[in-house]
Amino acid sequence: MSADDLAAAIVGSWSLIAYSRRQHGTIIWPFGEDAQGYLQYGADGRVSATLARRQRPAFATAPAADWRGDAIAWAEAAMSYVAYTGRYAVDGARVSHLVDLSLYPNWTGTTLLRWASLEGTGAEQQLRLETAPPGAHPPDLLVSSLLWRRA
Repeated sequence: MSADDLAAAIVGSWSLIAYSRRQHGTIIWPFGEDAQGYLQYGADGRVSATLARRQRPAFATAPAADWRGDAIAWAEAAMSYVAYTGRYAVDGARVSHLVDLSLYPNWTGTTLLRWASLEGTGAEQQLRLETAPPGAHPPDLLVSSLLWRRA
């Protein structure tokens, strides 16, 4: 699939099926095996991603109008959620997410590289994004894998 074909094919909304990470032959599920999330690729070149642990406890007391509140509760909420937005570009099978804003501040102003592959068609189409190109990887390389379906 050409970069132009891939760029056209990924436009739209995607719902998370699975998010895992592997290293040294071990697979972990950062937000659990039932994580949830959405990914949007706009025809205008914008991307937005949101992932979360499915079961996130509510705050014991609602935050004040200025969003201040229990620092521990806010930290726990942030550790079970990630979101970012920015622009994207497609080069072959590589999709670059150029992050403008992120819940995780270290990503702001960076480029997150994803290698994409599409499987199936129509409503059954799935998009796999990985943080390393396909093929053999050194066992110590941490590789995240995200599987999405058309939303």
